Amino acid sequence: MAVELLQNAVGGIKVGNEDNKWKETFFLYWRRWLEEVVQIPTSKHVARHFAYFPAETRLPDHSIWNHMSLTAALQGCRDDKQEIKPAFLSFNFGPVQEFIAQARSTQDLWSGSYMLAWLTAHAMKTVADYNGPDSIIFPSLRGQGVFDVLYRDELYARIKYKNDTLWQRMYNDGDKIGSAKRLLNPTLPNRFLAVVPAQFAKDIAQAAQQAVEDELNRISECCLDKFMQVAGRSDENWQKRWRRQVEMFPQISWAVTPWEHDVNKALKRFAELPINKNWNKVRDNVGLSPYANLKKA
Repeated sequence: MAVELLQNAVGGIKVGNEDNKWKETFFLYWRRWLEEVVQIPTSKHVARHFAYFPAETRLPDHSIWNHMSLTAALQGCRDDKQEIKPAFLSFNFGPVQEFIAQARSTQDLWSGSYMLAWLTAHAMKTVADYNGPDSIIFPSLRGQGVFDVLYRDELYARIKYKNDTLWQRMYNDGDKIGSAKRLLNPTLPNRFLAVVPAQFAKDIAQAAQQAVEDELNRISECCLDKFMQVAGRSDENWQKRWRRQVEMFPQISWAVTPWEHDVNKALKRFAELPINKNWNKVRDNVGLSPYANLKKA
């Protein structure tokens, strides 16, 4: 019965054109497979437990869905020789506190927070377009409205059920107020961690940075046009100062760290991090250090 429920959960759903069918199918399973299984009306008493199925005995607190996400991310990290060669990409931008501190009302606070989440979502989309949404390890993107909306026209509105589209099922299910809240919640932080192919990690990071800058400039130019219309004039010096201020805002930084395939080396390097030195001494004194054997080796 379990196998039947999983197989039939997304049965009959139609994806779009052939050119983009693989991407639409992938996003369908990534975004809705779990929800479709759990929400099967005739088998709710059984299907609801699918959300908590363990992945393996080594990770009893991880569900099979977590396991499949990471597996999918690593599969996308193959090099030209079809060997899995991943790298960690850490990406963040700011300043956050200074930006939020300029708020003068609750509306300002929401607007600033949402803009930061919106810009982060564009950086994440760049990574997801290349290596899939599963490649974002932190934060989890499933169910994040501010990220979902970036794929509304490109994917979700093209995936069709019998009487509606995936987008309508996700956000136009009769609860307009609830849907609006989910779409307008600034739930993404200003940083993320991703697993990407090592050979393209730098290019992906630079593309993500460019995505943030391009979207910020698009928003800026739109606001500038509106302000000039209200003012009823176009001041060249005003425009220069405006654009200069926008250029100074996003302080973007990212780092790429190769994946260490040797577990012992990875643990040893972790133990040598400055943040762990004092803690390691305490554990060594009480005989609890998990790195004792590594030091002897």
